[in-house]
Amino acid sequence: MLFRSPAPDELVAAVQDCIDDFEDANLWDELQQELFQRDRRDGEWFLREFDDDHGTLLVRTVEPEQVLEPPGCDPEKESFGILNKPEDLQQVTGYWVALDGNAGAGEEVDADELHHSKVNVDRLVKRGLTDFCFDTYDQIKSASRLLENMTEGAAIQASIALLRQHEGTSASGVADFVGGVADYEQFNNSTGRTEKVERFYPGKIVDAPKGMTVQTPSFGSNAPNFVAIVQAVLRSVAVKWNAPEWLISGDASNNNYASSLTAESPFIKTCKRKQKYYKRRFRNVILRAVKLRCDAGLLKANGRAWSYREVCDLIEVQAEAPSLETRNKQEEASTNQTYIQAKVKSVQTVQQELGLDSEQEAINIQEWEEKFG
Repeated sequence: MLFRSPAPDELVAAVQDCIDDFEDANLWDELQQELFQRDRRDGEWFLREFDDDHGTLLVRTVEPEQVLEPPGCDPEKESFGILNKPEDLQQVTGYWVALDGNAGAGEEVDADELHHSKVNVDRLVKRGLTDFCFDTYDQIKSASRLLENMTEGAAIQASIALLRQHEGTSASGVADFVGGVADYEQFNNSTGRTEKVERFYPGKIVDAPKGMTVQTPSFGSNAPNFVAIVQAVLRSVAVKWNAPEWLISGDASNNNYASSLTAESPFIKTCKRKQKYYKRRFRNVILRAVKLRCDAGLLKANGRAWSYREVCDLIEVQAEAPSLETRNKQEEASTNQTYIQAKVKSVQTVQQELGLDSEQEAINIQEWEEKFG
């Protein structure tokens, strides 16, 4: 958090306790990852708010299939389960949520109680689209089918140890030969027939009679061509996310890992834009947790309860996303030191970027100085 003087230390601690309670109650770290996956998979996510009656906000996911058009809906303001003002599609007033998938048994949820994220559409479109829409899914499916067929074909070829060609011999003669060299018979439940089995134990010597040719089958003669096709398909899919080839195919032979994770790379720029999008939405949920505790009169410091407006005037909740670039830690530390000295960056922001808890680190530093200082 960032706080403005003269924010009381006790108030800062109370707000941080509220945020910690929210994160613990909702497994927030895991939920953020799930919400990101839902956006990429479904094109949207819904998060509904509940009060645990003790001033801690509880959030629960709502499936996209549960947000439906209400019975007898007005297309101008209630389509797709999103309720809006008729003259302004972007001003959402509520959502029609059916817990059992039956729109008739649904309920209207106020927009202030349900968070909605949508991706891959313009802002006037009410519902989102998955990353795998249109030809992206078709291309991934084609690559998957090709890999599956290659694997199955290779498995069938690999199951054939030898090819014995009997020149000038009829089919019945071949059958007699197979029966003659068989070691035992076994019943095949799949075919419903009894089969003759010849054992090939280690070191076995095979005598080929005159007129018989023994050949070793060739495996995967077209495999390189198939692999090249799969790689080409996956490269075209990666364009959707500006992703480097190694990220989607696992093949790092055609590009450099380090150069693809620099600040100037298209992939990093794309990811940073998405980080800003999610930082804003996840921070809004955190602020709702603080507001709930304030409205309940349970956010107390310096002997009194604080209103949400008072808290916002003194404290700003800050969200920092992890670094995406290939990191030179020594150079990064030197740069951060310069920024701190120039008052461009705070120590707290640097700690958040490193994934450290500022409050806990302050306690640790104080204990260290008291013990060894």
